[in-house]
Amino acid sequence: MSEWIGAVAALAGAALGGVGSYLIARKQFTLQDRIERRKWLIQAYEEMYGQLSDINKHVLQLQSPVVTRMASEEISDFESLPGFDTSRLEMLVSFYAPELNDKISKIKLRLSVLVGMWLRAAVSSNDEQEARIKLARECIEASSDVIKQLAELKHQIGESARNALGFSVVPVPNTP
Repeated sequence: MSEWIGAVAALAGAALGGVGSYLIARKQFTLQDRIERRKWLIQAYEEMYGQLSDINKHVLQLQSPVVTRMASEEISDFESLPGFDTSRLEMLVSFYAPELNDKISKIKLRLSVLVGMWLRAAVSSNDEQEARIKLARECIEASSDVIKQLAELKHQIGESARNALGFSVVPVPNTP
């Protein structure tokens, strides 16, 4: 009987060692998977935030020359306005923050309305100065509204990131 004790102890030790190694490897894989997922989520939220910042910057860059030309006599040589490409932003939001899909659709609509206003202003060269100034004011108000909506969406993306990751990965502006 004593001969079997060593063999049984060796088998039991090997079994315990194998089970322990399996549990440690599984835990390590799970942890590594979580770390990778978190890294991808952070990159996705940062990309969404960056896309919104780019759109915001684009609106501001286009607003100044459009309004300046509307208020002056230089409208006739006005070049066509580029549209806003939101396809990457829409894809990221649908994958990582689907609760914001409606907000993205509203922003996209407001951007197209804004570009339409700018184009309407660009072709209204025969209007009186007062009418052009009124249209310039409307464009500024629409631009300000779009910029406000973009800031709110950035804040909501920050909130979505905080909920998904347990912390904030993008700066969240203080709102009054």
